[in-house]
Amino acid sequence: LLFYGPGFVHQLGRTSVDREVTLADVAPTLADLLNFEWPNRIGTSLTEILNDNPASPRLIFEVVLDGGGWNDLRYWPDRWPHIARLMGEGTTIEDAIVGSSPSITPSVHTTLSTGAYPRLHEVTGITVRQDDGSLAGAFSTEARLTNADSTRPDSSLAIPTLADLWDAANGNAPLIGMF
Repeated sequence: LLFYGPGFVHQLGRTSVDREVTLADVAPTLADLLNFEWPNRIGTSLTEILNDNPASPRLIFEVVLDGGGWNDLRYWPDRWPHIARLMGEGTTIEDAIVGSSPSITPSVHTTLSTGAYPRLHEVTGITVRQDDGSLAGAFSTEARLTNADSTRPDSSLAIPTLADLWDAANGNAPLIGMF
């Protein structure tokens, strides 16, 4: 778990902290960077890696190497010079864990963005069983939707993400995107 931000994140390099760190800790940590009040959920801000800076960064950029990990980095040690530089200039928490099961893309990415585990955000799979017993995509109301409604998080997400809360608190002025 790598955090980089000159003036905002301590330059600790590869380290560990004195508590269990999970992906649910990312959203509250980013909320702290934004000086934004975060609701009480599972995740806890990693204040120990943050500088005491009253300002907020102009941009927060989150990258997920989906399905990647230390095994990939060790297998190709010379293929990630930019990540290695950021690791040295920021803080990398080596022993962070997913923290919940299932550890599949929709569930994990929702944990990253909500600071909660699947039992609270309710995104539990790539395909999920609806209340009526039917199956649907993680972010859809119907199975195998291929139109724009197939990626509407409001159809199955039980709690708002940090981006949702930040956007609403700032009058829809923040530019929030996903690629």
